[in-house]
Parts: sequence; C-alpha cells; structure tokens
Amino acid sequence: MTRSWGPSGRAAPRFRRHAAAGVLAVLAVLVVTLVAIKPSTVLGLVRVQAATKIGSTASVRWGDATPTVAQRVRVTGTVKPTHDVPRPVLLQKKTPSGWVEVSAVRSGTSGAYVLRLPTPEVGAATYRVAAPATEHARFTATRPRAVTVSRHSSSVDAELTATEVVVDKPVHVSGRVSPNPNGRDLVLQRRVPGGWHEQTTRRVTGAAYRMRVPTGWYGSFKYRVLAKPTDDATKQVSTVLRLRVKPSYDPQGSPSAWKFQSRARWEPCWPVRYRVNYAQAKDQEGALADVREAVRRVRQASGLRFEYLGSTSIIPQGKYHDDFQDAQIVIAWAKLSQSYALRAMDPAVGVGGHTNSAGLISEGFVVLNADTQWNSAGFATLDSRGAVLMHEIGHAIGLDHVSDPHQIMAGRERYEYLPARFGAGDLAGLSRVGANQGCGPRRRP
Repeated sequence: MTRSWGPSGRAAPRFRRHAAAGVLAVLAVLVVTLVAIKPSTVLGLVRVQAATKIGSTASVRWGDATPTVAQRVRVTGTVKPTHDVPRPVLLQKKTPSGWVEVSAVRSGTSGAYVLRLPTPEVGAATYRVAAPATEHARFTATRPRAVTVSRHSSSVDAELTATEVVVDKPVHVSGRVSPNPNGRDLVLQRRVPGGWHEQTTRRVTGAAYRMRVPTGWYGSFKYRVLAKPTDDATKQVSTVLRLRVKPSYDPQGSPSAWKFQSRARWEPCWPVRYRVNYAQAKDQEGALADVREAVRRVRQASGLRFEYLGSTSIIPQGKYHDDFQDAQIVIAWAKLSQSYALRAMDPAVGVGGHTNSAGLISEGFVVLNADTQWNSAGFATLDSRGAVLMHEIGHAIGLDHVSDPHQIMAGRERYEYLPARFGAGDLAGLSRVGANQGCGPRRRP
C-alpha cells in the first residue's frame, strides 16, 4: 500500500512588521538583479542556463527496404524539437568500427527532412537516421533498418487449392517466383493482430513452388507468400489469400455466448505440455483416451498446440503455483479428500482453472471426481465424461461459464441430450484465447 504525505500543516510564525518589510526589500533587489543579468551569467557556482537541453525524437519512413541497384530511394521523416531553426540530420551506416555518416541534410523549420538512400551496388547494410545534439536539444537516432540491394526486381504469385475446407483437410498454396537462378527462401505468412506471422519457410530451387497450408484449427484466415531478398532479386510478396477452416458440424447457440475467466491466455507459439494422472479412474484406458480426444478437440477450436508428456502421480490442489514439475497442465482423477480444488467446488464432478501473470497463463489444472458414476464415457452427450473434460480444459485455457445451454462452457444448466461438441460461443471464445490472436511476449513458459 502506498501512502501520500503532504505538508505537516504547521502555522507560519509571526514576524514583526519592520522585519517583514526588510525581507521584502531584499527580495526586490534580488529580482531586479536577476532580470538585469544575461542568461549565461554565472552566479557563484550556479549557471542560470543549466539544464536547457531537452530530449529529441526522430521519426523515419524508409520507403523501399529492398531496392534494386541504382534505384532512387527516399528516406523521409521529422526530427523534434527544432525551435523553428533548421537542424542537421544524418544518414548513418553501421560498420565494424561503429556508425559512419553516409549523407547529411538540414531539416526544415518544422523538422521535416528528405534523405537519399545509396544503392550503388548489390549487398546488405544496416542504416539509421540521427540528429546530432544542438544547443537546445539532445542527440537522437532512429532504430536501425536492414536494407538489401539486389540486381533485379522480383515477382511471386500464389493460389490456394481450396478456399473453404473442413478442419485437418489438406490445402496447398502454389505458384511461381522469379527470378530464381540460385534458389530462394519462400515464407508462408498468416495475418494476425499486429502484423504477419511466419508459418513455414521453404527453400525453392526453381521457378515453381508448392507448400502445405495449416488447416488444424477453425477460423477465417489470411495468408500470403513472401520471397526473401537475395543478391539477384528483391523481396516480394504475393496477393493476400483467404481461407476458411470450418468444423464438420453446424455449431449451435449464439456466437456471443462466451466469457473470459481472467483475460489471460497461453503463449500460442510454444506447445503446452501436459500430464495425466488416471490411476484412480474406473476405466483407465478409456479415461486416457477421452483426455487425448478432448485435448484434440480443444486444439482444433483454439489452434493451441499440446504436447503429452505421459502419466504422473500429481494431484492438483488449485492453489497458487502447484508443483507440476515439467508439465504446465495436469489432468487428474482424485477423491474429495485428496484435492482442495474438488472440496472447494463440492459437489462438482470436476473442476478446472489456471494461474496467470501479466496476461499469460503459466499453469492449468483439471481434477475429476474419482467417485463419479458417469452416465456415459466418451463424447455422446453434454453430460458425458468427454464433455466434462472439454469444459474443464476450457477453464484451464482461459474461458468462464456462460448461460447459453447449447455451449460446452455452460454452467449446470445445459442441454444434456446434445452431442458433446463446442457450440458457436465456445468456438468464438476459444479463438480469442488461441493462436488466432498471434504470439504473446516471446518467453518460454
């Protein structure tokens, strides 16, 4: 808890009238003296104009970062502040001994500048724009930018073998890239919030290419093919391709029937490692098979990748930072006396949850009551063991209860005669906590 402290509130002591008048007279003399002197005058050891420099900023628009030889490339932007006086702006190139000036201009009084990027020969280099310190402003520089100069411009076209498929059905993208005399790297990219995410990279030695497109989870996706720059050819991207991956069934209920549990999610660019404790399950082989199938269905709906590490003896307690050793999620069967999580939710047949920090989930758990007499194993209906596993894993990856009885994530009131399938709201929520949102902070859990 932070406390704010103000003045103590003591009353100022009283002074005699002639003493106060004397103090005012001295202050008046000091004010007149300070007004009369120049800003650069030194008063004792204190310089009046000290700390006049302020921070600077520089913006830049690089134009074409993969030009051809002798192509005219403009580098534009602004530097601040200028104090209505043109300011020197430098284009610098990175060398083993440091940053070397390539060209220089003076900005306009508004701070706008235009530089020319040198493209005399084939090769790659790193540049930045810098504004030297002035009398009133400090030095500043932009982030470095890699530039590759090639001999020829290039082209790449792309076409999908299908634009709408059922999940896990194969789809390929194919086309031609030129020029390509010595081989090039082609990158299949998927559009995510914030930019384009690399899906796969393939080395192509001829003009024609063909790559597999991921169809492992539901959603509407945008893809493109990027040809990386070489000495012979510039970088180029294809037109944007649209692909819809759908379930093999018609999802029920409202697409808005979903809710975050904590507004946190797993890092989708790393596999989620899990173990299963099925020692107390009445049907051990069937229990493990149901877990694996429930995880597969969650993967199809969310795009998260899961890695099964094997069995374990751990029973999650639902407390902050259970010790799951090498696993991130533990799914277990246990008795009420063995798990605080089960006792806290008694008489639930199962419970699930997660631990998160800074928007990322680090641990998840599912505990099923080992004494439960299931109406059915498998995934026949919404009250089956498989449906309960899907529901509790939904909690482990970030979803909360909803009121729509068509949804797997519904609370106690659900249409139990329906098949154990994710509803339209479930799918919308799982998409929001899954791979469709792109990678989070790049740290391995």
